[in-house]
Amino acid sequence: MKDEQLLKKIIEKAVKGGYDLMKHDIADIDDIDFSDICNPEYEGLKIRGILFDHDLVKAYFGEELYYEEGDIFKTKKWEIYIQRMALSEDLLKYMERFLT
Repeated sequence: MKDEQLLKKIIEKAVKGGYDLMKHDIADIDDIDFSDICNPEYEGLKIRGILFDHDLVKAYFGEELYYEEGDIFKTKKWEIYIQRMALSEDLLKYMERFLT
């Protein structure tokens, strides 16, 4: 899947989870020029700026509590996943794993 298609699917999932595109003065997802955002000349800076928006991450991963056996405390899912996003080598491929 091309980066443009993948980014669109990620944003669509976030919108379904409650992300408000109007925050960026965008009325509809079809108004976004994904080819511009994914332009290699920007070295992924636009993509990272969009995907690290806390509101988008909350809507994408959810705000339910996250807990693994052995954890000392519980935290919200999106807080764990945004840390893992920051460490991932391929941000889009990391987020693609959670599209289903």
